[in-house]
Order: sequence, then structure tokens, then C-alpha cells
Amino acid sequence: MKRLLFLCIVFLCIPALSLVITGCGQTQSTAPVPDTTNSKIYENEYFGYSCLYPAGWELQANPGGMLVLFAGPMDTDDEFIINVNIFVEELTEYAGISLDDYTENSEVQFHESLDDYQRLALDDTIISGMAARLVTYSFSIDTFKIKGTQAFFIRDNKAYIITYSATPETHSQYYSEFELIFASLVFK
Repeated sequence: MKRLLFLCIVFLCIPALSLVITGCGQTQSTAPVPDTTNSKIYENEYFGYSCLYPAGWELQANPGGMLVLFAGPMDTDDEFIINVNIFVEELTEYAGISLDDYTENSEVQFHESLDDYQRLALDDTIISGMAARLVTYSFSIDTFKIKGTQAFFIRDNKAYIITYSATPETHSQYYSEFELIFASLVFK
């Protein structure tokens, strides 16, 4: 059970796997206004950002701040933990990479790394005042089907990748928790 959660996090946080594809039916949207009732604040001093997360979710952060995981409830089949993570990828080797190029490169990596990967939706959005991408997709790990949504943007030669993972059956049920996290993200 924990292996599946770990695999999902590993696949979704590998720096080259920041997901999406350019063009093709993109729409512009703004981040939703989150419902802050029953939420806690996570502050990342190293990268200088904070965000809200659901009070009932468990926070797990590594000491360097490169990855933070918000673990939600166990899925209905007791085999997958609903989760949102934030990963920061240093882009020093790709200084000045555009959001479009980053998106395209990530899409290629996902196709190469994830079984049955399929992009389901692609939108442009704004996170903390910056142009961002919002992608919904599905893939398989062993016998599990995963549906995820990823929001990401580039700031100061770093990609900030916010990934929501659930099963296809519960993805819409916990989507508002993902929105709370990415829509409340602000920099100092």
C-alpha cells in the first residue's frame, strides 16, 4: 500500500516529468478562490512560499524543502492514499526555459516513463501571479489506475510542480483540496 503511494510520488516528482503538452485546445483560467475553512498553513522558508492545506491531512516535508507531501484520506478501496505534493525543480542547466518548452519536454518524459499515460485536459492558469499550466492525466502503476492533475509554473529558474493524485473514482471528490493548495500558494 505505501509502495503505491511512494511510486506515485516518485513518478510525479522526477524533475523531467513535470508534464503537459503545448498547444492543442488550451484555455485560460484563473486559480479558484479556495475555501479556507478548516485549513492549516504550510510555510517553506527555503523557497519563500506558503500555502494552505486541509487540516485533516498529514504534512510530510523533507529537510531541504524540495518536496512536501500532503497525505489525505485512504481511498475507498484501502489501497491508495489521496495526496498532493509540491516539488521544486532547480532549472540551472535550463536557464531561461519557457513554460511551453518545459511543458513539451515533460510530456515526452511522461510518455516514456508511465504505463498507459494519457493527457485528459490542458489549461493555462495563474498561480501566485505567474502564468502556469494545469494538466489532468491518467496512467497505470502495476494494476492500479491513477488519475492526476498537475499545476506548475517557472519562477527564478525553478519549476514549482503541484501534483494531485487519486484514483479515477475519487479524483473529483478531492479536487477542491488540490485547488485549496495551489490557489493559496504565495511568495514572501
